Amino acid sequence: MKYIPSEEAEEINYQTERHPWLNVIVLVVSAIALYLVFIFAIGLFGETLAVKIPPKYETSIFSFMDFEIAKKPWPLGQEIVDDIFARNEIDPELKPQIFLSCGDMVNALALPGKRIIVFKGLLKDIKSLNSLYFVIGHEIGHVIHRDHLRSIGRALAISIGLFFVNVGTDSNSFFSFNQAIIDRRFNQNQETASDNEAIKFTVKRFNGLHRSHDFFDQISKTEIGSTKLSGFLNTHPLTEHRIEKIKNHKDYNTDTTNIEGFDSKTLDCP
Repeated sequence: MKYIPSEEAEEINYQTERHPWLNVIVLVVSAIALYLVFIFAIGLFGETLAVKIPPKYETSIFSFMDFEIAKKPWPLGQEIVDDIFARNEIDPELKPQIFLSCGDMVNALALPGKRIIVFKGLLKDIKSLNSLYFVIGHEIGHVIHRDHLRSIGRALAISIGLFFVNVGTDSNSFFSFNQAIIDRRFNQNQETASDNEAIKFTVKRFNGLHRSHDFFDQISKTEIGSTKLSGFLNTHPLTEHRIEKIKNHKDYNTDTTNIEGFDSKTLDCP
């Protein structure tokens, strides 16, 4: 048998049936997908490491963080914290200290070191102990899920990972944008989980959820109309969705819920 070599093609470049621009698109999409997988992977790794910190050491580890706004222990708030932990048999190692800030900010925060701060501005819109119990229960949800540690671990891991990936380039704004979107989606899931804890705590304390949405009713009156997109980008679920979730809950019972009043004028704030 005689071997007859094939003739060489005049075009020596690699031939493909796909259009060159399609190849470019495939490469770009693949690179973005790998980048996002990398971000999620190192973020999850950072979260996993952070929550390994034993609760009994958390306060001392973060004692270096000096929060000027968290200087006034709040007896009523601490009574609610103690009550939630006792009624729900939560590990006492996770119990936070709660502080009152006399600032006008409408907010409450769960911070590293097992600390919760509630601002006077938030309490002005609360007219029942039921609603206050829900708000504090929500922050306790963050503490027992260790969301603050997860956020710190995730942010540190992503920052360190991107430092090595991004050495010598200047695309910080691109990374920051993507990291912000990812962090907000994580946070929205955490907020929803904490709402679920608050619902459980409130039902057990007051035998129902009636009036526990009072605070959300007040702030919904001042919010600008939201869209699905803004709901995704928000760190919290949309206020109207939170109200609907409470009102549609099986334990939202106006007849059996025990209502207790709360007067923000009794706060020890100037």
